[in-house]
Amino acid sequence: MKDISTNEQNEEHAFSELSKPNKIRKGYKMKYAYINVEKLSSMEVRLLNLLDENKEVHFIFWKKDGSGEVRREARGTRNTEYIPREKWPKNPTDDVGSRINYYDFDREDWRSVSVGKLIEIKND
Repeated sequence: MKDISTNEQNEEHAFSELSKPNKIRKGYKMKYAYINVEKLSSMEVRLLNLLDENKEVHFIFWKKDGSGEVRREARGTRNTEYIPREKWPKNPTDDVGSRINYYDFDREDWRSVSVGKLIEIKND
């Protein structure tokens, strides 16, 4: 059995408290941010729920690059059971505004999708 220091236990407890989704004033407090669901489509709300609940979610969205917008396929999660501990956010943000954050398995880092750019959820 691994012996965890009090500091690590406190950090883990604080993080687990952050990762509990709570409905708040017509918004949705997710793992790392407060997101106003009134700005989201029903498909984007579904994506948030799937990212929080599942090991891996496959989805497609529009991504800007140097030549305009391109379709990007992604597979990711927001479920901390499947994210390496060293990749947990050091300073969770209070507001992402117009972006949906997720851990990208292919890039092994955090990425985001702009609200309004989601094309399809392939898990459905």
